[in-house]
Amino acid sequence: MIDAGSFAVERWVVVLGIGLALGAFLSTAFIQYPIHTQLEIQGNTPELLSRLMATDWIRNLPEFARAALYVWALSRVVNLSEHSERAVILTPQ
Repeated sequence: MIDAGSFAVERWVVVLGIGLALGAFLSTAFIQYPIHTQLEIQGNTPELLSRLMATDWIRNLPEFARAALYVWALSRVVNLSEHSERAVILTPQ
Protein backbone atom coordinates (compact mmCIF):
# COMPACT_ATOMS: atom_id res chain seq x y z
CA MET A 1 0.00 0.00 0.00
CA ILE A 2 1.03 3.57 -0.57
CA ASP A 3 0.36 5.42 2.67
CA ALA A 4 -0.35 9.14 2.90
CA GLY A 5 -0.68 9.64 6.61
CA SER A 6 -3.53 7.43 7.71
CA PHE A 7 -5.04 7.10 4.21
CA ALA A 8 -3.84 4.44 1.80
CA VAL A 9 -4.20 3.52 -1.85
CA GLU A 10 -3.46 -0.07 -2.74
CA ARG A 11 -0.41 -0.70 -4.89
CA TRP A 12 -2.48 -2.47 -7.58
CA VAL A 13 -4.45 0.76 -8.15
CA VAL A 14 -1.26 2.67 -8.86
CA VAL A 15 0.15 -0.10 -11.06
CA LEU A 16 -3.09 -0.36 -13.02
CA GLY A 17 -3.18 3.43 -13.48
CA ILE A 18 0.37 3.40 -14.81
CA GLY A 19 -0.47 0.46 -17.11
CA LEU A 20 -3.51 2.26 -18.51
CA ALA A 21 -1.50 5.43 -19.10
CA LEU A 22 1.21 3.39 -20.82
CA GLY A 23 -1.40 1.67 -23.02
CA ALA A 24 -2.83 5.02 -24.12
CA PHE A 25 0.67 6.38 -24.78
CA LEU A 26 1.66 3.35 -26.86
CA SER A 27 -1.54 3.62 -28.87
CA THR A 28 -0.82 7.28 -29.53
CA ALA A 29 2.81 6.65 -30.46
CA PHE A 30 2.31 3.61 -32.69
CA ILE A 31 -1.19 4.07 -34.14
CA GLN A 32 -2.44 7.67 -34.06
CA TYR A 33 0.88 9.50 -34.52
CA PRO A 34 1.78 7.71 -37.78
CA ILE A 35 -1.67 8.54 -39.14
CA HIS A 36 -1.19 12.20 -38.16
CA THR A 37 2.16 12.15 -39.93
CA GLN A 38 0.51 10.82 -43.08
CA LEU A 39 -2.16 13.53 -42.77
CA GLU A 40 0.56 16.19 -42.71
CA ILE A 41 2.13 14.75 -45.86
CA GLN A 42 -0.98 13.79 -47.86
CA GLY A 43 -3.50 16.27 -46.48
CA ASN A 44 -6.93 15.49 -45.06
CA THR A 45 -7.96 12.50 -47.12
CA PRO A 46 -11.21 10.74 -46.21
CA GLU A 47 -9.39 7.41 -45.86
CA LEU A 48 -6.85 8.73 -43.33
CA LEU A 49 -9.45 10.65 -41.35
CA SER A 50 -11.67 7.58 -41.26
CA ARG A 51 -8.78 5.41 -40.07
CA LEU A 52 -7.87 7.97 -37.39
CA MET A 53 -11.44 8.11 -36.11
CA ALA A 54 -11.78 4.31 -36.22
CA THR A 55 -8.67 3.81 -34.06
CA ASP A 56 -9.31 6.66 -31.62
CA TRP A 57 -11.23 4.39 -29.21
CA ILE A 58 -8.04 2.35 -28.67
CA ARG A 59 -6.49 5.41 -27.02
CA ASN A 60 -9.60 6.77 -25.36
CA LEU A 61 -10.72 3.55 -23.67
CA PRO A 62 -7.66 3.29 -21.37
CA GLU A 63 -7.86 7.02 -20.63
CA PHE A 64 -11.52 6.77 -19.58
CA ALA A 65 -10.76 3.66 -17.53
CA ARG A 66 -7.86 5.46 -15.84
CA ALA A 67 -10.06 8.46 -15.03
CA ALA A 68 -12.70 6.15 -13.54
CA LEU A 69 -10.01 4.33 -11.54
CA TYR A 70 -8.70 7.61 -10.11
CA VAL A 71 -12.20 8.81 -9.19
CA TRP A 72 -12.88 5.48 -7.49
CA ALA A 73 -9.56 5.56 -5.59
CA LEU A 74 -10.13 9.16 -4.54
CA SER A 75 -13.64 8.32 -3.31
CA ARG A 76 -12.14 5.57 -1.14
CA VAL A 77 -9.55 7.95 0.32
CA VAL A 78 -12.20 10.60 1.01
CA ASN A 79 -14.45 7.95 2.56
CA LEU A 80 -11.57 6.81 4.80
CA SER A 81 -10.88 10.38 5.86
CA GLU A 82 -14.54 10.92 6.76
CA HIS A 83 -14.52 7.78 8.89
CA SER A 84 -11.33 8.81 10.67
CA GLU A 85 -12.71 12.32 11.36
CA ARG A 86 -15.89 10.80 12.80
CA ALA A 87 -13.81 8.50 14.96
CA VAL A 88 -11.88 11.48 16.30
CA ILE A 89 -15.06 13.46 16.94
CA LEU A 90 -16.86 10.56 18.61
CA THR A 91 -13.96 9.71 20.89
CA PRO A 92 -14.92 10.64 24.49
CA GLN A 93 -12.58 13.05 26.23
